[in-house]
Amino acid sequence: MCVAQVARRLLPYGEDRDDAFTAALLHDVGLLALAADEGDYLACVLARARAERRPVVEIELEERGVTHAELGAHLLAQWGLPDSIVEAVAYHHRPSALHQPRLDAVAAVAIACGLVDDRVDAEYIAALGVADRLDDWRAIAAEVVGGPTA
Repeated sequence: MCVAQVARRLLPYGEDRDDAFTAALLHDVGLLALAADEGDYLACVLARARAERRPVVEIELEERGVTHAELGAHLLAQWGLPDSIVEAVAYHHRPSALHQPRLDAVAAVAIACGLVDDRVDAEYIAALGVADRLDDWRAIAAEVVGGPTA
């Protein structure tokens, strides 16, 4: 929910903003699918990521060559969700894999994930041409994650 609240606030009102919110709500649906169908595999991946202090997606790529993001995106596509939401889920860990980065739902979900997890990809944000917004976005994430201040 935190990622969705942050993603929504990174974009102006409109379709991209709505898609970013929805995609952010669903961005880890691939983890849920793995937990339901391949719990032992997921447990091993999570344990290895924790032990090696590495991102889960790196371990997934090494183990099977596919990530929970891609699995989740495939599932959402099968359910008939819009391409913009499917794409945002698919690329939420690797948005720079898209050829022409722009500040859209994909970018908002990826940036929101980074802000919430404190793993911001400053290089990607610079490539988007929005590095000047990073401090404001960090403040939004801090407000959402920490809750309202008194």
